[in-house]
Order: sequence, then C-alpha cells, then structure tokens
Amino acid sequence: MGCPYPYTLYGVDVAKPMTSALTGRIHVIRANKSDVDQLRSLYDSLLPDVLSATHCVAFACGGLVYLNYTVSAFCRHHWGHPKVGDLNQLKCCQNRFHLLPSTTWQVSDGETTTNCQSELERWLTAVHFAPQVMLVDTSFSGGAINNIRNVIMAIPAALPIPKDILLCGVVDLGRYGAGVLPTEEVVALAGGGRLCVRWLGTPNLISEDVMALLGYRRCEMTTTLESEWPESALVLNVDADNAISFSTCTVAAVFSDLLIDWDRRVEKASIFPTVGFDPEKSVSNAKHIRAKLCSNKTNTVNG
Repeated sequence: MGCPYPYTLYGVDVAKPMTSALTGRIHVIRANKSDVDQLRSLYDSLLPDVLSATHCVAFACGGLVYLNYTVSAFCRHHWGHPKVGDLNQLKCCQNRFHLLPSTTWQVSDGETTTNCQSELERWLTAVHFAPQVMLVDTSFSGGAINNIRNVIMAIPAALPIPKDILLCGVVDLGRYGAGVLPTEEVVALAGGGRLCVRWLGTPNLISEDVMALLGYRRCEMTTTLESEWPESALVLNVDADNAISFSTCTVAAVFSDLLIDWDRRVEKASIFPTVGFDPEKSVSNAKHIRAKLCSNKTNTVNG
C-alpha cells in the first residue's frame, strides 16, 4: 500500500535500515500484565475524543505505541477489524492521525541550533480550519505536556489555528514527582480559540521513551529515528506465577500488539515460571537471539 504507516509523519523521518549497535549492555525491564491492561484502558478512555476530533496528533517517541494502538481501535470501530484494509482506509487514517517530533527536541543545520516546537506551530496553522484537534503526549514528569501548552499559548493572534484544541497528557505515575496530577484546565487563546489541558495517569508506561527498549535511536541534532536492536529484554509477568520474555528488534511493535490483542501475541511467546527467574540467563538468551538475528541480516545483505 505504499507508506507503511497509517498516520502522517511531520518532521520525523523513520529510517528503515536497521543498525546493529551491539554494545552488550543488555538489561532486563520487568513489568506486569496489569500495566498493559491499565494503559489499554486509559487509551480506550480517549477513543470518544479521538472519534470526535478531525485531527489527532502524537509526538515521538512515546507516541509510537499510542498511535499504533489508537489507529487499531479506530479501524475496529469503523470497519470491524484492527488493521487498515485498503487504500481508502489508509488515506482516512493518514488524514486523521499525525506524528510530530517532540517539542523538546533540538535540531542543527550545521550553523544554528533550534528546537522542534516550530513544527507544532506550523502544523496547527496548516489545519487552522479544523473544528477540533486532539494532541496526546506521554511523560514522566509532565514537562513535555507543559512545553506543548506553552508553545500553543505563545502562538500570535495573527496566525490562524484551530479554535478548539484538546491536549491530553498521559503521565507515568510511578516516576511522576508530584503527588497529584494537575486538574483539567481550559484557557483562552490569543486568536480567540480555547485550549483544554487534561491530565491522565497510569502506573507504568513501560515503553515510554526507553530508547533501549523501543528499538529506535534518535540521531543527534536531527529528527531521524533509526531502527536498531534494543539494548533491553522485556519481561512481563502474566500472573503471580508465570512470565513471558521478549527480545525482539522493535519492542514498540511487540508492545502495541500486546495492547491490541494480548492473548494472540502471548501465544507466540514462551511462558516460564517466575520462581527462580535468572536475570543473567535472560540477558544471555537475549544476546544469543540478537547475535543470530544480526548474523541472518548480514548474510541476507551479503547474499
């Protein structure tokens, strides 16, 4: 179908070639099935707003998992299946869903260094006719959400932007410094519109911006994301007695699958008892799998 992404990328280039980057610094990240379930429930609670908004935006890199799941939920709602089925459905999703670089990223053209908040400003002015847009970002501290809010508030009245903007901040409560999330805020914009800022919390975002786990690395001072073998093995506790381990090349995709259809994805994995779990053995297995995958990749390229 051409573009493999069911959303439009603005200012973010996702490089297809995968780099090895095998440093050997693999570490095990533990999480629970309940973390997946609660994050899925949180994303599901956003679906009514996703369906009412004409344009939905997420920000790299935490937005990768959110968009994958939300597009799937959108497809299931409209067409009865979790994946884009034809070119018309692809175009519909790409018109509605968008991925922008984080407003906190910085880029360099060799002489000057600027941040990426101008990408958000440009995007908002380009869709100024939209009756309602929805922005979603994930955060540990809430700083990324506040930065988006400040960027929008600073847009001059002379620049046309949508009159109704909803900003939802999904915060990792396990790493959030403050005790209580901010209350919902509605503020007037200089151009006459309004910005609603809504805060939501989940116990563990798991994959949020953990580069070593996501399977992506951001090139310094650019907005390019390079795929690379992750430096982590994800171990999920299925229940009190059993767990599953993932040591694949892009955990963002695996985690999205777990959100979309846990049972089907778990069927493809090996379940093992958590009693006597050996992290060193898990790391050793991850290194073995990575070495084998890299060897296959090298042989394919050479062949």
